[in-house]
Amino acid sequence: MRHSTEMTGSIAKERLKFMIESGQMENSPNLMERMKKEISDIISRYYDVSAENYEIKVILKQNKKRA
Repeated sequence: MRHSTEMTGSIAKERLKFMIESGQMENSPNLMERMKKEISDIISRYYDVSAENYEIKVILKQNKKRA
């Protein structure tokens, strides 16, 4: 099961890398918010913490763009 999780994480990482490199992140205004929501959902699966108690920042270093 762990192998499957690692493989899924690898695929997600490659997809994100492709989206950043191809500029798709900038062309979709809702993409960053959706991504933050998904990250928040993942955090809540593993930790009992309220979303008000942490902040998610995404910084695209290539373009120096913050979301």
